[in-house]
Amino acid sequence: HFNRGDIASKRRDAREWGVVYVSKDEEISMTGHVTDLEGNPVPDALVRLVEPDISDETDSNGEYNIAVVAAGTYTVEVSKEGYQTQNIPGIVIESEVVKILDIQIVSLTGNITVNVTTESVPLSDVTVAIPALGISQLTNDDGQAFLSNVTPGSWDLAVSKEGYVPQNHPVTIEAN
Repeated sequence: HFNRGDIASKRRDAREWGVVYVSKDEEISMTGHVTDLEGNPVPDALVRLVEPDISDETDSNGEYNIAVVAAGTYTVEVSKEGYQTQNIPGIVIESEVVKILDIQIVSLTGNITVNVTTESVPLSDVTVAIPALGISQLTNDDGQAFLSNVTPGSWDLAVSKEGYVPQNHPVTIEAN
């Protein structure tokens, strides 16, 4: 019975009986990039078609490729620790088509840029740290340090360099 008709008809007929019909001649896939809001690739993010639970993990460039079982309308879920899980319903994937879906996800951590100066002159090689989180960075030649993936909350920022008086400053970090 399922050998008669076009592919769409076969799929509809099979669905009525709870069967998934896939033509062996079809090559269907979904591919794309996962990035953060600044456009940076997000490696090791899980991109998943919720039904029928097919997934792929992004590579170091944030790229993924999922071989899709059948054309249809899917919900895509993207997740990674430290990021807000995103659900995207209504993604239509057609027969014999490679669907390109680039996705941006929101970080649940925050970042802080610190500028250290002495008498208005940038100071390099200063240790800037959030000791409670075990995060530290040295300032560059412009007196800047960038702390990324900081857990949201209120923290003490410690600034120190030999020959200078150490300082602590309260900071509040928000997600993203």
